[in-house]
Amino acid sequence: MTGFHADRAEGAGLSRRGLVAGAAGLAAAGAVSGGAQAARAAATAPTGVDAAVGQAVAGKLTPGYQVAIFKDGRFLQSKGYGFANLETRTPMSSASVLHIGSISKQFTAAGLMKMREQGKLDLDARFSAYFPDFPRGGDFSIRQMLTHTSGLGNYTDTKERATFYDRARHDYPSPELLAAMKSQTDPEFVAEPGTAWHYSNTAYVLLGLLFEKLAGEPYALALRHQVLDPAGLKLTADDDLSEVVANRGNGYTPDVKAPSGFINAAYISMTFPGGAGALRSTCEDLCRWHQALLAGKVVNADSLKLMMTPGRLKDGSIPSSPDPTSVAGKAKTVQIKYGFGLMISEDAHGAAIEHGGGIFGFLSNVKTYVDSRTSFARIQNCDANEVTAPKLTPSWKAIDEAMAKAAFG
Repeated sequence: MTGFHADRAEGAGLSRRGLVAGAAGLAAAGAVSGGAQAARAAATAPTGVDAAVGQAVAGKLTPGYQVAIFKDGRFLQSKGYGFANLETRTPMSSASVLHIGSISKQFTAAGLMKMREQGKLDLDARFSAYFPDFPRGGDFSIRQMLTHTSGLGNYTDTKERATFYDRARHDYPSPELLAAMKSQTDPEFVAEPGTAWHYSNTAYVLLGLLFEKLAGEPYALALRHQVLDPAGLKLTADDDLSEVVANRGNGYTPDVKAPSGFINAAYISMTFPGGAGALRSTCEDLCRWHQALLAGKVVNADSLKLMMTPGRLKDGSIPSSPDPTSVAGKAKTVQIKYGFGLMISEDAHGAAIEHGGGIFGFLSNVKTYVDSRTSFARIQNCDANEVTAPKLTPSWKAIDEAMAKAAFG
């Protein structure tokens, strides 16, 4: 989940109380055929992307990095840099499997759209229609939960770091996870439903529980059967840390006192982020995911349109939030165009869908330009602290610009 830390709120491109792993940016990945191997072999010469990523690794912002660029049906670049595991000195590669945090949300959203297509879900039904005893569940709709306008708070926003980290280590069967979310809702409503946009991991954990309830099987299996298999994703899964996963990369936290500059990231049971951020993947699979989604291989055209339509408040307006780039005395606001697990943006290269992610030990981003079907993804196996956080946005910007230049010239 983006910024899944006790002292960090989550968002997609919008600053909260510190680092936002969902900062806007390009980054690359994806391939759909054996021709990708040849494309990768041809991309061994140093590039601007190599230099930008190399600087991040050399500057100890992360032990390793994985990036990929997909355009015109092939990978322009797909590489790993640095180390996937510092203790074994295992190099990061394009096959390294890493946590993706809140990029998981769009997979949960797609699963729910499949339930809607099967006649099992009404987007405008209240949450209480599916979980009758949930506190204030009659006040907000499924659509509002998907677009972060439900008024629900964010259970990852807490200053009680020690307590939060202790809770994150516990395994949560679905009934316990639901109970944990119930305990966060009152007084954790931060706005009246439909009146404001507030990024909510709580909402997406609940949506994950709803998905498995409607699908009639555990979230991991429902996701595999309804979403991942149709998309052809082999390396993406709802993660279980007890599994032995080939090429699994380790996650780290920066620490200037450590000889390597890093320590192992705090342990988190992947049952705790649930449908909000529990997936593992690779940059290539993230690009494959967007390609499959846009090609109609996962949800139908109506569902895709809904996923890519910005949510609105009860008054019909698109939500706005303070612009993090505002200077003192000149506060500005920016519209938040958030669909179902997807940020919607547009620049000189066209309209795009994107999302960032952050969870203990990892930060990620995926972006695809809809018309040209050009995808970018990046994952680093390190989160942030107060020293490295201010350096990350410039680093991401440099990498994103290098990727865009590689793809668009």
